[in-house]
Parts: sequence; structure tokens; C-alpha cells
Amino acid sequence: MEMKFVTIGENNFQLSKLLPISRRIFDSLDVRDDTRNQYKRDLTPFTQFLKWKKIETPYSNLMLDYKTHLRNRVDIKTTTKNRYLISVRIFFQQLYRLDLLPKDYSVGVKGFKISSGLKKRGLKDSELELVLNDLDTTNDLRLKSIIYLFYFQGLRIGELNKLQVKDFNSDDMTLQIYGKSRDDYEVINLHPSSVETLNEYLKSEKLKSGYMFVSRSNNSLNKPLTTRSIRRMVDSFHRSLGFVLNPHSYRKTFTTKLVKSLPNLMDVMKFTRHRSVQMIQTYYDSMEKESLLPIYYETFINEVN
Repeated sequence: MEMKFVTIGENNFQLSKLLPISRRIFDSLDVRDDTRNQYKRDLTPFTQFLKWKKIETPYSNLMLDYKTHLRNRVDIKTTTKNRYLISVRIFFQQLYRLDLLPKDYSVGVKGFKISSGLKKRGLKDSELELVLNDLDTTNDLRLKSIIYLFYFQGLRIGELNKLQVKDFNSDDMTLQIYGKSRDDYEVINLHPSSVETLNEYLKSEKLKSGYMFVSRSNNSLNKPLTTRSIRRMVDSFHRSLGFVLNPHSYRKTFTTKLVKSLPNLMDVMKFTRHRSVQMIQTYYDSMEKESLLPIYYETFINEVN
């Protein structure tokens, strides 16, 4: 159904008119559904900010004030703050494009600067050993398949939860995935351990079609696992082993191992599917810095009495 709006002038803009249409504004964007839904979720802190400040009329520094508000928050990461800003920026751009506001209030407001380098670590060798030893004896083939796809393939969580049975080709040892920020499927080569585990899992679950990883809970039985459910599952597994790391730590481990093993960064990108060599470079830089630590320590060893 087509949305019908009335242009809101700068002097008669009211929050009560914004909130009912705020999430629907993103429906006209030419983006993937998961991206659109992320924009909608990330707009919520802004609407809460407007209510908290009792803002009913827009003004030139509105988004700048919101950025200051985000800067002062210590409970969220800088990357999250940038996500929130991006959502509001797109929201104002859409309002202006649809002639709902006389100007784009996001113009001139920059995002937060983020330092280069890896922000989170991968698994330590001791943690990885715990994981693989436990999975070697587990009866939970769904969990084992998920972890193997994270570790041996470097899948992102948003790629894993979209997988369908038909995407897996056991004979060719390949998997068809819907990669990050891509409009088409891409085929990746599977590690033999991934192939073996997936075959065992699909056979045990008698899955021949539909989503590869589905829920077992009564409320969402046989529906695809959400990214939140997968995070909780992996978090629970890690806690049972005595450490806490999110699913993306496996991708960092996967990439780090390839950087150590393959001759050049372009070869690494063939498997990690990073779109920028600069991202791979951060792994190399981090490893190089770590290798220099003993020299750094030795340099100042005589400075302490």
C-alpha cells in the first residue's frame, strides 16, 4: 500500500507526526531486507532522544546535538554510535527526498572517527583446543556444524543463518552463500571437515530442503535460526568451556591463520572474501607488532630496579 504523507514545514514539525511513519520511511530504500531492518532498529535511540529532550520542532543543529549525546554515552561502542548516526542521516535524507521536510538536517555532520587495527581478538590456541575437543565428542551436530562453518570457512553470522539445504553441494565440496553487501550468491570451497560434519548433520535431522539451521523451540519451531539465537547458542557453548567470545571471533581466527600460512594478502582474500586489502593488512600489522613485543620488552628490561 502506497504511503501518503503531508509535507511538514520547519515550524509545524511535530514529533507525534514523525513517530508513526519513522520506520516506514526506510521501506522505499533500495537495500536488502536485513539492512533495512537494521536501519529501523538503529533509529530507535534517536526517537528516544527526541522524547527525552521533548523536541517537537527541528533545528539546524539537531543531528549535531544527537551526535554529542551519543559521544557522551559510555555504554555503547563507537561503531554502534556510527550505526545510529547513519540511520538518522538516511532518515533525514529520505524525509527531504520525499518532500516531507524543507531541508536535510544531516548535512555537515560527520561520523565518529575510528582507529585502525583489530578491535577484538580471535580464539587463543588453548580456547580453540577446548572447542574442537568438545565438538569431537558432542552429539549436537547442529552446534558442531555451525561452529565448523564459522571456524573452517570464516562465515559471518548473517551469512550462516540464511543458508538453505540446497546451497550445500557435498560432491563438489562447495557452499553457496549470500555474502555481505552482495546482491548475488557466491560459491565457496569447503574444508573436508565441514563437508563431513554437514553430511552427518543433514542426515541426522533428515533435512532435504528449506533452511539449514532451524529452531527447535515451540514458539518458532522449524523457523530459521535468527542471528540473535545463534549468538546465544555460541555464547552458551563458550561459557560452558570457561571463556566468553562472540561468533565473529572465529572469523578473526580463520583470517589470522590464513595470513600466517598463505604467501600474500591477495591469496588470503580469496578465502576470507574481504572486499578491501586494507582490512587484511590490519591482521598482518597486528601479527607483526606482536612479533616485535619481545624486543620491546627487552629494550626496557634494565630500566626497572
